[in-house]
Amino acid sequence: MWKVEAADMAFGGMGPTTITARTAMANLTGATWGGEAGDSQWLTGAFAGLSADMPLPPDVPGGQCEYRRALPMSFLFKFSVATSQALTATLAALPTAEASALPPPPLLVPAEASASQNFVTAPKPATRGEQKYTLGGGGLTKGDASGSRAPLEPDVDPAAQGEGPESRAPVGEPVVHLSAGKQVAGSAVYVDDIPEPPGMLHAALVLSSQPHARILSVDTAPGLAAAPGVVAILSAEHVSGSNHIGAVVKDEEVFATNEVHCVGQVICVAVAETLAAAQEAARKVVVEYEPLPAVCSILEAEEAGSFYEICDHEIVSGDIEATLAGADAADGGGLVQVEGEMRIGGQEHFYLEPNATLAVPEDGGDELVIYSSTQNPVKTQK
Repeated sequence: MWKVEAADMAFGGMGPTTITARTAMANLTGATWGGEAGDSQWLTGAFAGLSADMPLPPDVPGGQCEYRRALPMSFLFKFSVATSQALTATLAALPTAEASALPPPPLLVPAEASASQNFVTAPKPATRGEQKYTLGGGGLTKGDASGSRAPLEPDVDPAAQGEGPESRAPVGEPVVHLSAGKQVAGSAVYVDDIPEPPGMLHAALVLSSQPHARILSVDTAPGLAAAPGVVAILSAEHVSGSNHIGAVVKDEEVFATNEVHCVGQVICVAVAETLAAAQEAARKVVVEYEPLPAVCSILEAEEAGSFYEICDHEIVSGDIEATLAGADAADGGGLVQVEGEMRIGGQEHFYLEPNATLAVPEDGGDELVIYSSTQNPVKTQK
């Protein structure tokens, strides 16, 4: 059988820097390669080494720890299958005398052969998409207790939509998004696509690692000395105007001062000549916390009484009390009451655009032109 004389493996995305899988390399070196079809025992030691070399914790930055832990082993398996196939092809091309003097090629289970395919280079059919929908009568609909849906009167004549100041596209109509054409064609210019202006500085945020804590101290000296090209580390003391922001009520801080109220709250920002230097500087800033009681779920908020008691925002459809009273009648009112409890986690949007902001000084530095990944330019301006 074939024997592995040397192995070199390094992986990105498994830590702050590229990681050399030394344990896996040592376990793989000297291993015999081949045997019965489907026999991957020679990889067992390497897989164990990869797990030891890159033990991502559940709270690793970027998340998806289980998926990321499985990727190095998947890559090694794909490499083994592709190399076995290449070795089989090489032996088949040799003269019989030369091929017979070498060990037979490693055997593969037919179902595993596809593991060597590369999605990037493999031939693929042309991409196409299709959407089918039914045009409604004005788009607005409502439901009743029977589950049927009856169209509401549209706000405007559907035939006149889009032709006057009072017209609008009603809910439910298949109206094309204004930027859809450029987005699906790949021609939309996002902030990260804009060429960097000369002398541009990059910024990286220093974020809270605590859900609720008092900030005892922030030591920026290690960050300033972290890498060549670090220009400054800015915090609340550098804000010339108000340090408070908010969508409606200005009850959030641009930079946290005395307390942090969630993981990921901004404490300060590192500015450097390169993005890598800014990120390294942000990582080296030392923040000392005093942990405070944290409310991390709705149930905990109810138990702690941590919620706004006065709220005049309501969404009401129908007479709830009358409906429930009818359900309590002898015949049940034709309704079925279902009670229970369920919990769901947070849901992230799938963003088409990487989050970025580019601020370009103009008019001698008295003005800033800001390009931002936002749906609300007015708030960015504020």
